[in-house]
Amino acid sequence: MSINVLKHATYSEIQLARPEVKNALDQTTMEAFSEALEQLESRGLPLVLSGQGGLFCAGADIQWMRSRGLGDKASNKADALVLANLLKALAEFPDPTICVAQGAAIGGAVGLVACCDFVIAAPSTLFKFSEVRLGIVPATISPYVVRAMGWRAANRYALCADGFKGDVAAQLGLVTHLDEDLSHVLEHLLGQLSQNGPAAMRNCKSLIGQADQLGPEATAEWLADIRSTAEAQAGLGAFFSGEQPQWERSDA
Repeated sequence: MSINVLKHATYSEIQLARPEVKNALDQTTMEAFSEALEQLESRGLPLVLSGQGGLFCAGADIQWMRSRGLGDKASNKADALVLANLLKALAEFPDPTICVAQGAAIGGAVGLVACCDFVIAAPSTLFKFSEVRLGIVPATISPYVVRAMGWRAANRYALCADGFKGDVAAQLGLVTHLDEDLSHVLEHLLGQLSQNGPAAMRNCKSLIGQADQLGPEATAEWLADIRSTAEAQAGLGAFFSGEQPQWERSDA
């Protein structure tokens, strides 16, 4: 198996499971990853992305990428779309996504990191855009990386291809939670998310994703629609009664 799909009680998990090649991404892995994202949408739970072994992901499998590069332009584009579609699906996953970036995230793996809502890393975690050292470019990951860490930083590290550690990544906004104890931070973050209305989090994620395109009337209408839902009424009622709301969650 190139990935493991784990269904926990309060969250879903996709685990990259190729530690023998540092969890590098080949076509089989990316296609399985995309299928897992589609299947897990119906659970309505936060998604955790992790990797087996001491390193999150070394990016694209170099041997696979080299062999595919020998094809014509049409086949190369088809292969590139596999990763491009995976990144889009991860970025648009409706529930909160958490990447546990242990050890290192190289090349395309930085794209996976950038697509997630939360990123947990240690100060020593290595991030690196290695593409130009291989004579290629970080094409499919670039929209997500620029959105996560800004044009100036993305341009600087993509052009130089020198690595930067987790503490720098946190300063740039690529990492949201910096700590040596990744599992402890994950547990705490999942506990925080479990207190929130699941439909509210989905709507909030969608709202923030397009907030810079919305005017006053659109945002007012958005709030009016949400405030009248059963989940919102349950949350507001629980606040006034001093109780913890019992959110309805899928057990798929």
